[in-house]
Amino acid sequence: MLASGFLMVTKCEASFWHPGWHLAWHDEFNKDGPPDPANWSYEQGFVRNHELQWYQPENAFCTNGILVLEALPEHRPNPTYRTNSANWGRQRQWIDYTSASINSHNKQQFLYGRFEMRARIDIRQGSWPAFWTLGSDASSVGWPACGEVDIMEFYARNVLANFGYRLDSRTKWLAIKKPVAGLGGDEWAKKFHIWRMDWDTNKMDLYLDGKLMNHLDLKTADAADHGNPFRKPQYLLLNLAIGSNGGDPSHTAFPIRYEIDWVRVYQRNK
Repeated sequence: MLASGFLMVTKCEASFWHPGWHLAWHDEFNKDGPPDPANWSYEQGFVRNHELQWYQPENAFCTNGILVLEALPEHRPNPTYRTNSANWGRQRQWIDYTSASINSHNKQQFLYGRFEMRARIDIRQGSWPAFWTLGSDASSVGWPACGEVDIMEFYARNVLANFGYRLDSRTKWLAIKKPVAGLGGDEWAKKFHIWRMDWDTNKMDLYLDGKLMNHLDLKTADAADHGNPFRKPQYLLLNLAIGSNGGDPSHTAFPIRYEIDWVRVYQRNK
């Protein structure tokens, strides 16, 4: 409908914004409560990178059309703690922070398309949010042979856009970072922004608010171990890590929140 000369569209009328594309899949997070189980599964426990947070489903919830991943200070025993364990997660006797990580593995996977997220991120010390993809064959070929794309990653006052894969038994990274101060600093972080990946048979391009952040020519990964991971399906991940690359959160007032308005995947019209 028209109002005051402007076209009014709902959140779901997403294809309006991308002529030549159709909306193939989306989650608008419009139903209060846990994320839609048809789209998302949870990671649980101490998972990677020696991060401080214990991932648990309770810290991911939808409210007022927004998916919130929330990090909180919580002190309680680590149920996986084992005396003299060689595993970094089991070595920790205590949980001091909790947060959430969800992914679409075995539920929604994609080969090529336009991927978008509208979100607001917390840029304070300790915060490490990300919107990223991994190859759907990760469980069989391992990381980084499965390929990783960080459509959005933030830590240490930098917004990053990265490609990673395995080449000649080594991790190959193509990483770009922009200081958040150059984007507008704390005022920039108060607003929602749009992160995008355009992926086809020739290239991957990563954008922030319509400006190109990083580019990968897919041919450069054709000799990757286990084959080019970016010519295979990928699945989506949304997580809010605490500590490690995010820095020391001990002087940050909690909660730390990562707020996602929507995630959408488009395919080109034929």
